[in-house]
Amino acid sequence: MKKFIIILFLFCSGSLLSRTVAPETKYPGKNCIGFSISGLSGNGISYNYMISEKFHLKGTGFIMTNMKDQTGYPNQYDSWYNYGLELQYNIIGISGSRFFVTLGGKYRFDKDDSSVSLYLQEREESQISGGTGVGLEFILDDNYFFNFDIGFQYFDSNREIFISGVRDEQRTESGIALFIGLGISYNF
Repeated sequence: MKKFIIILFLFCSGSLLSRTVAPETKYPGKNCIGFSISGLSGNGISYNYMISEKFHLKGTGFIMTNMKDQTGYPNQYDSWYNYGLELQYNIIGISGSRFFVTLGGKYRFDKDDSSVSLYLQEREESQISGGTGVGLEFILDDNYFFNFDIGFQYFDSNREIFISGVRDEQRTESGIALFIGLGISYNF
């Protein structure tokens, strides 16, 4: 899998650099809104603001909450949210495409309440991470862009399970991991 990702990245980089026209990438507007799936800045709706020709600031976020009404536990709920931020620096801009370096991070939280027999089981997970990588953005149509990024991130995660309000399990992990990101956006 790692070899496939590296080959794909090198192929995309080579095709970007082999273009003969070399003006800076021009955007119709300074704002992009879209959807992003990224190990660096999270999953969800993304907003990308072009600060200058060289710098972009991208924020991504998603919130989901579901109230449950099961027998005996009317206040149970599931919630999941994450939000993140990336600062992107354009290295090369060629004919509607750009190659950039990105620096960013995210916070993710996931909570699930469920009834197990006569007990209420709660699970909470949280993760904070930050990292850096490189990315490619291609123009698909007049105002539509597709981007791909890859790099390394440091993460710190915590998981706790409570049964009827008493902590049953706690696990923490931290380390360095590879991240991949994909996104599609509309520029205005």
